[in-house]
Amino acid sequence: MSDYAGELTGFEQRLLDGLREVRAEPPRRPRRNWRPVAALVATAAAVVGAVVAVPSVFDRAEPPAPPPLAQPVAAKPFSYVKAMQGTEYVTMEGGGEVRSDIRAASEVWVGNEPAGMRPMRAVLQPYQQVSCTSSVSDALCADWLGRHGELKVDREPIDRSLPEVRYPLEVGDTAMPDRIRPLLPDTLVIDPGLPSDPAALAARVGELARSWYERYHKSPLDSLRNHLEWELLVEIAGKPTLSPETRSAAFGLAMALPMSRVGSGVDRLDRAGTKLSIGDGNAPDGAGGTEVIFDPATSTLLSIEELRAVPPDTKRLPQPLVVSNYTLFETSTTVSSTAERP
Repeated sequence: MSDYAGELTGFEQRLLDGLREVRAEPPRRPRRNWRPVAALVATAAAVVGAVVAVPSVFDRAEPPAPPPLAQPVAAKPFSYVKAMQGTEYVTMEGGGEVRSDIRAASEVWVGNEPAGMRPMRAVLQPYQQVSCTSSVSDALCADWLGRHGELKVDREPIDRSLPEVRYPLEVGDTAMPDRIRPLLPDTLVIDPGLPSDPAALAARVGELARSWYERYHKSPLDSLRNHLEWELLVEIAGKPTLSPETRSAAFGLAMALPMSRVGSGVDRLDRAGTKLSIGDGNAPDGAGGTEVIFDPATSTLLSIEELRAVPPDTKRLPQPLVVSNYTLFETSTTVSSTAERP
């Protein structure tokens, strides 16, 4: 967070000015010599005060010592994310189009320590069909998920803990399902010192994007690096271990990028917020898009949705095509252990 120099408030400044103000003295009257009387009164007051005050000091118990100042509360050692994960599919069946939305509840705990090995736990519910529409017959929606056994989705509940996982996760290097990757609080960002100042954060994100881009991408296209910078900012904004100031700065920087479109929107849980998007899933080259909805009052990430372009009917393969993958964040916070739920 930013530190601000200690400055006088307006009230304090006016008070100080009043103390400095020099007022005109009233007309003087002939002076009388009151010194003998004043001295006598002062002496008498001192004697009376001593007689009254001394016994009271010894008769009264000493006040209790003030309690020690509260120490800062240490950050809890685990990030906890609870979310609904879903995928919307489209199929060509019965001579028409069928769209089916499946969804599952997910919980993930991961250690916050900066070391490369961290403890982790995932509790994942099986996917269920939550909606379906057909341009031909509603009968094609009956048990759509059950009929498409070729889909590689979790059909049984999972509760899996690993004492040490190399972080960030690489595909296939753990026994954890790949579906937890969007839930991890810092898949791309391993940086406990991210600043909250927008200019400093922009510089750090640019450095992270450039480093990651040069490591994994050989293409010279700057647009890919810019897209990665956008993703980094969105990911930082959703990281539960960061302060609201840092997350707010990340959203502000993401909205300011030339590729961003900003408006209002509602997620799939009917929560309203500010929508930030790039691409639209309908580009001629088949590129998809990303939509993020966040609560601007709390800088909380509500949902993120990856859109996919659907090819013309004549070019579709027989298996279901993904229209969108989405994550609806319900809770993002920190906890004391992998057994604790907020």
